[in-house]
Amino acid sequence: MNKKIYSLIAAIGFTGLLSAYGQENKAVATVSTTNCLAMCKANMSKKALLLQSITKISKENPIDSTNEMVWIAGGEFSMGTVDYPDAKPVHKVSVKGYWIDEHEVTNAQFASFVKETNYVTIAERPLNPADYPGVPLDKLVPGSAVFVPPTGKVSLDNMQQWWQYVPGANWQHPTGPQSNIVGLDDNPVVQVSYLDAKAYAEWAGKRLPTEAEWEFAARASRPATKYYWGTELKPNGKWQATIFQGTFPNDNTAEDGFAGAAPVKSFPKNPFGIY
Repeated sequence: MNKKIYSLIAAIGFTGLLSAYGQENKAVATVSTTNCLAMCKANMSKKALLLQSITKISKENPIDSTNEMVWIAGGEFSMGTVDYPDAKPVHKVSVKGYWIDEHEVTNAQFASFVKETNYVTIAERPLNPADYPGVPLDKLVPGSAVFVPPTGKVSLDNMQQWWQYVPGANWQHPTGPQSNIVGLDDNPVVQVSYLDAKAYAEWAGKRLPTEAEWEFAARASRPATKYYWGTELKPNGKWQATIFQGTFPNDNTAEDGFAGAAPVKSFPKNPFGIY
């Protein structure tokens, strides 16, 4: 497997991806994803301390296999869309061949990492008052952002109307201390920060795919369309992914069968064999 790129799809924080590549049998992990509120205000000194803790994790690759991965041969495609300002301009991009996991990182997979390394995620760690000047000490409680639908219709100009910081929310308790992941082994892991993803990637011997690699894999050599699967939201009346149905953010009809995240492989795989 020398010099082949390994990639791993993962649910990180609200949504995200995780992976790593092996070169000359040595794993080098890189991660890029959105962090939750617990990390948004952390300064560089805190990041340095956290990175030191990550280096203590064994660099032996417990996952030295392409099992449940898909080889993407690479190629050229038109990346981006005219529908969203941050995705413009549409431009030609070439990607080299790489491996990518067929589905997101699950709770069970992340639990194996935690069990082997005793890793503690960012949302579970005590907060340093120096990183949050002016915030009362009784408010510095580990936690994360949780989607809490408002009781009625609201304007969409302030996401704090539906995202709330919940003390005690973390990957084992996704919506707060009263919740758990019992019976949700196959659900994508959530409430995971950038540094958590980096630590997992290093342990797994994989890395995050680049944005171009992810989009190339999602499109699966198909032409640019409104949705990665085509032009229709519900081809033949069937949902292709779990999304919010109803009136956002207060009324979720869960028409696709899931009010929140769905277990991996709940929806059809794309032509590359990726869910």
